[in-house]
Amino acid sequence: MKKEIKITILLTLVISCAMLLTGCVSIIKGLADYIDPENLYDEGNYEGVIAMIDVDEEIAHDNYVDILLLIKSHMVLDNPERALEIVDQYVQQHTQFKIERIKVEIYKNMFEEALMEEAAKAILKKFETRFDDFDLMDKMNYGYLLIAVDRNDEAIELYLTLLEGDIDDENLDVIYNNLAWSYANISDFESAINYSELSLGIVPNDTISLTNLGNAYMGLDQYEKAKEIYLQAIQSDNDNNYAYYGLGIVNENLENSDKALEAWLEHTRILDADIDGWYGIYRNCEDAGRRELLKDSLEKIVELNPSSYYYSIELMEIYEDEKDLGRLSNVVLNYYHSTSEYQRDILLADFDLTRGREEEGLKKYKEILENYDLDYYDYYDIFYELIWQEQENLIPVIVEAVDNKLGILVRLELEIELYYEYDDFDKVYEAAVKLVSLDNESVIGHEYLGDVYLERSEYDKALSEYQTAQGIFGSYEYADVSIINCLIHLSELNEAKTLLDDMLKQTQPPAMAYVHRARIAMRESDETLAVEMLTSTFETYSYMTYVLDQFEEFEAIRDHERLVGFID
Repeated sequence: MKKEIKITILLTLVISCAMLLTGCVSIIKGLADYIDPENLYDEGNYEGVIAMIDVDEEIAHDNYVDILLLIKSHMVLDNPERALEIVDQYVQQHTQFKIERIKVEIYKNMFEEALMEEAAKAILKKFETRFDDFDLMDKMNYGYLLIAVDRNDEAIELYLTLLEGDIDDENLDVIYNNLAWSYANISDFESAINYSELSLGIVPNDTISLTNLGNAYMGLDQYEKAKEIYLQAIQSDNDNNYAYYGLGIVNENLENSDKALEAWLEHTRILDADIDGWYGIYRNCEDAGRRELLKDSLEKIVELNPSSYYYSIELMEIYEDEKDLGRLSNVVLNYYHSTSEYQRDILLADFDLTRGREEEGLKKYKEILENYDLDYYDYYDIFYELIWQEQENLIPVIVEAVDNKLGILVRLELEIELYYEYDDFDKVYEAAVKLVSLDNESVIGHEYLGDVYLERSEYDKALSEYQTAQGIFGSYEYADVSIINCLIHLSELNEAKTLLDDMLKQTQPPAMAYVHRARIAMRESDETLAVEMLTSTFETYSYMTYVLDQFEEFEAIRDHERLVGFID
């Protein structure tokens, strides 16, 4: 079984927003000739700004505008660590949103997403009671932080409220862009298009607005249109990395590997430290067979994320082929420093198996099992890897180790979960039967037997197993919903409806309760009720549109006008 490496690219990572930093003319008293640091900044003399202001005793003074210029100068000169130090020093003695929220921008530029989100949450909490005292710019930037922590609905409400006031065109442009960003994040791409176009009405050919517009069309799967708009954005600003990012994605979706590769190369030209760009290069080099560029991308990915397991192994393969054992050793060493000794040993064992050295791999795995105090999830990961590697001859070694450490019942549960994930229902059945023969009170055993029987369309047997699991454990959502599913398949609609009526009275009914009620409605020729139930489900759980294809009852209403809009 081949396991594909899937790189999930979130749309929100390519959506940009105009973010204005406030600035005003200020004079630093006591300096010869009253030189204005803002003029120095505007002239690009960032070193001059730093020379004027960046001494520790000055950090505590009250002129936040100068401190802001100092922070921005360090950011432009790629000194993010010093910029963070200045922010931290300043906020020890001052409460100033204009300074504190810059921390989020610094982490963003450092590609520290977790720290960025953590900082944004802390700042939002700190200043939420002071929001009414903010000026317009601070309120706009507060909205930006809301978007950064995925509170898009609140950001939209904030910006729409601001639009009720008297806003000049420059700030309107920012608000429209951030609204486009927020709406795209909640997959309301039509609204995102609307606000992007409003922004373009203020500043025609603005590269940020065009990028947001392209992102919205990409969200609607209109890739040709998105590509056209991204190219306009790039024509407006050849260093717009967001537009190149989007262009790379749409060209991949259009299966134009050469053009996608060109876009990703431009993206990394601008943002060399953005690992997503190197992932893009890797994917399209693989398609195009460009070995040297593939190697370059792997080296960069592993440099930026030394704990990248699969990429590390692939790079190690290249180095071994080239007999470059020094670099191979460095990959292993960096992987060890970013993970653990245990993970390093797993990497080396799997590398041997990948290279066909089964005896060496088996030896390393035996040593791992003997030398480390492993828990259930460690064994799960090892088991999973060996199944993926199709190393069936190593399975008995793991089985013996788990039996000795955790016991045969736990080992059987582990096997059941693993083989179920691999859709190997015959082996799930074999392990589950053995488990319930040893422990007839095993909820996991009966539940998974129910799943196997359901997969085989043996609904009466599936129902019996789910009811047994429920009888042992008591009522729980998975068994309850599965029982209803089986009853519908067996045309026991009245009993299913009775159970569903009770379930739908719960404070938060399971989403599948509405789906199964819709199935019953379709079997009873009540299309109106079925559509109502599904609409309610999709409005809350947009990802659940898959049920339209999963259940045959919905074939007749799949293209219903009230449902089709939910389908991607």
